[in-house]
Amino acid sequence: MSHDVNATSASNSKFINIQENIVRGSVGGGYAQQVSITKNIIHDYIANFNGGVLITNNIFLKAANIWAQVIVNVQSGMFQNNILIASGSYIGGEISGSGFYNNIFSGAFTIPAGCYGSGNIVNKPQGDIFIQQSGNVFSYDHNNRLKPESGGIGAGSDGFNIGIYGSPVPYKDGAVPYTPHITSQSISSESDPSGKINISINVKAQER
Repeated sequence: MSHDVNATSASNSKFINIQENIVRGSVGGGYAQQVSITKNIIHDYIANFNGGVLITNNIFLKAANIWAQVIVNVQSGMFQNNILIASGSYIGGEISGSGFYNNIFSGAFTIPAGCYGSGNIVNKPQGDIFIQQSGNVFSYDHNNRLKPESGGIGAGSDGFNIGIYGSPVPYKDGAVPYTPHITSQSISSESDPSGKINISINVKAQER
């Protein structure tokens, strides 16, 4: 799935769940409250959340540009088990009362004033984090599972891996629905001597 989730005006919205998406843009909360942002791959930044936002087990791919921050204007947030390979700055202005726990940063990171946290891994080269991933753009050819040397195996705040393949319910490859789906099919171009046509269809079902 691919979604751009943006909101720039003030909002009274609450109880929003943004889960297992490829976000080819930014996530603007419009000052929504009680929001869960989990197991997404996000190309750009998140901004404007006002209380009770949980940002966990995401991958941030942001490249440096004129607005280089990844996290901007978030009050009372909890950032945990994320991987941030942004080539610019991680933290923008107006971050307060927020926790930073067990995240992996490819560069330097300092917990902002008025915030708290522990267990963060900093200055980890991008090439040492994932099995196969490069650049700042999502690709299905990449493998975003962790290398053993990433330091993130079993190092999440919940005891699971850091990143999208952490938590008790890891990210589902391919983002296909849980209903049965056809994975391959073949039909012979002609019948055999007895007049029969060979048809082969493989179907896969998932728990979720």
